[in-house]
Amino acid sequence: MLFYAFAEGIYLPIGYSALDPNALDGSWPKLLERLSDHVRFIRITGGKYTRGDFRQHIPISDLQGYPCNPHEVEVSGFYIQETEVTNQEIEAFQKESPEARLAGWMKSLSVMINDAKKPREDVMQYPAVWINRATAQIYARSVSGRLPTEAEWEYAARSRGQSLLWAWKGIVSKKGSPKAFLANNPDAGLYPERVKKFAGDDETDQMVCDMTGNVREWCLDVYKPYPAIIAENKGPDQPLHDPRVGSEPETDNPKLVYVVRGGSFMLQPEDAMVFQRGGVPADQELNDLGFRVVIECPPEP
Repeated sequence: MLFYAFAEGIYLPIGYSALDPNALDGSWPKLLERLSDHVRFIRITGGKYTRGDFRQHIPISDLQGYPCNPHEVEVSGFYIQETEVTNQEIEAFQKESPEARLAGWMKSLSVMINDAKKPREDVMQYPAVWINRATAQIYARSVSGRLPTEAEWEYAARSRGQSLLWAWKGIVSKKGSPKAFLANNPDAGLYPERVKKFAGDDETDQMVCDMTGNVREWCLDVYKPYPAIIAENKGPDQPLHDPRVGSEPETDNPKLVYVVRGGSFMLQPEDAMVFQRGGVPADQELNDLGFRVVIECPPEP
């Protein structure tokens, strides 16, 4: 990845620019825009937070059956995509990379447009699904990014680590119930909804959208139960530092189980809490599983 100097000590990737050079989060632009398609990425300042079920009771089990034990984690700053990657983005990728494994995605697109009779202009703004993890990571690299670590994902979903169960804070929805595209939505069926439909509710303080609902999302990490991760921490009295490099093993094992995060139109609210986690084999392609991209820039000096 190539970078250019935005300001003294601040470097941004080639192909991205500050949406407003005067809107800063510290020394970093609050928003990056990809020049090729105007997709936006939001700056998440790093910090420490309690990952997992932070409530004062016996932690709930994750979707794999292991406890979501709370533990302190430290993450560095990063940029995260405002929404899940859309069909429009994957269509552009397919044209540039015809060898990419996208047969499942292409079939799902055809079903939604031709069988379900959904307008193409709407479908292109749906999250891209039926994409295996390797293809998601290849796409992310093609746009100078990567998949988020699950520590980054949860930190962003909880508005920089706040004690939130879902992306929203208030008890009352701004736009009426429900607050995200989950299985309790009367419109939920077999397909996602367009991204940002629930903006204002399924939206973090930093305006990252669709982290509670719509589709689940691939993460960088291989799935491990939290008790095992906590036991591996060499300094149990110190926060676990999110490693980024090393989160992805050097293997092509298609059955390796990776972390997935977020709610979907197939999950009930209790399974869509932003600290909830699950695991899916790398070769799986599912109708409620998509992804978003993280852009990692050189750290502040």
